Amino acid sequence: MSLIGSLEEVKVGDVLRLLAAGRKSGSLTVERSAGPPAALYLQKGAIVHASCGSLAGEHVVLQLFGWREGQISFVPDDRPVPPNVNRSVEALIADGLKLGESLHKVFAL
Repeated sequence: MSLIGSLEEVKVGDVLRLLAAGRKSGSLTVERSAGPPAALYLQKGAIVHASCGSLAGEHVVLQLFGWREGQISFVPDDRPVPPNVNRSVEALIADGLKLGESLHKVFAL
């Protein structure tokens, strides 16, 4: 499954739910016109690693909920990556919906 879309058309939470429900493994990349891209790595539907520029971990996932523009792509891949995210997709989505916009303003990825 390869997925390409725009944040104007799809919501980050919906994409993450879809990948989690399908127990997908691979890399989800969100690129904007300004700033570094965000990269999330999933293994069997769980987010195990996230990075964006010098930031890493759960903060990257949460901040994506504040992004209003950008392109999303998913590439299947089952290579192991060093974990830096430990929370469930549903917990991250719940917090992202509550905090994403405010975190985005604080950290400004």
